[in-house]
Amino acid sequence: MQAVVEARDGSPEWRTRYARAKAEYRMAEAAALAELGARDALAMVESRQSHAELG
Repeated sequence: MQAVVEARDGSPEWRTRYARAKAEYRMAEAAALAELGARDALAMVESRQSHAELG
């Protein structure tokens, strides 16, 4: 994604590469969230609860 953004020239070809890179990034992000999201969300909630109890 970074390489595509850095090569920005505004051409139709660049816009196509950028759209494809964004779509691939979103798919990778969704896969990561599906795998890790629930555990990370639970850890964050538990951390906030423990900080609230201390505060």
